Amino acid sequence: MFDVYVINLDRNNNKWNKLKKTLNKYNIIPTRISAVDGYLLEDNNINNDKTVLFKLFGNSRLEAIYTSHQKTWDIINKKKSKNKYSIILEDDAVPIKNFDKELKKIFKYLPKEWDLILLGCIGCCNENNKCNNILDKFTKLFINNRKYRNKKKIKNKYLYEPLVFSGAHSYLINNNSINKIINTMTKINYHIDISLSNNQYLIKYATKKKLFNQDPTYSSYKNNRLDILNNIIIDKENKASLNWYLNMPLFNIGKIKITLFVLFIINFIILLLIIKKNNYKFIILLILFNFIILLLIISLVWIKV
Repeated sequence: MFDVYVINLDRNNNKWNKLKKTLNKYNIIPTRISAVDGYLLEDNNINNDKTVLFKLFGNSRLEAIYTSHQKTWDIINKKKSKNKYSIILEDDAVPIKNFDKELKKIFKYLPKEWDLILLGCIGCCNENNKCNNILDKFTKLFINNRKYRNKKKIKNKYLYEPLVFSGAHSYLINNNSINKIINTMTKINYHIDISLSNNQYLIKYATKKKLFNQDPTYSSYKNNRLDILNNIIIDKENKASLNWYLNMPLFNIGKIKITLFVLFIINFIILLLIIKKNNYKFIILLILFNFIILLLIISLVWIKV
């Protein structure tokens, strides 16, 4: 009924072995997709179609992840599998116990029309426009982009249509929609999950119950010098720490990676100047700095040229 693909870097074979072993327990034989390595993009002369802003401020890691998903879609398209569906996993995806039984329930209640179903939605605001926590609301600020495709909300025991989402570590695609996905996701502009969320052409749903979580211990977002922050858990469901969130790449200035942690340090320095110099002109600088950052991120997300 479905094929399973796992996106995995050649240098992270341990992740592939662990996930493969887990999936094998459910009699699933996954296909490994050799992921594009962000450290080797320039060496391999990979020339991706990118927006103007991404060319100026894009991060090589974001580009590599986006390209890896594009590579997977192309492989699915060329394979012409007899199976109707494909599950795409990043190698840090962790299935819940008995996820196969939950998946069978979803297959029984599939909508008539759909292109993509998130199996482990993160940062989701649900069909009632209700966000689970402050991080979901933060996600909504940047990618709340649309009214529902269907004026009449579907009544489904297992699925809902999310207003916004992040997290492309696990999703199910309708193989009949593979060309639509490829043709509407050609130009790299930001994080792959946010680009999918903003895609107006795709009919997207999410499972009400997460079938896959994301293992933050495998993530390269962490800063080893901030290990103490690993004990502060922001997202209990995915066990994502403050360290993980603070070091998520936002954009680059030259070769300098800008993260939430870097922005926090810059804001902290400006605040110290305000206190030390007793000069409230620095408040204007603080407001202007954060406004420019916010404008840049929103532009990266929304401008597709």
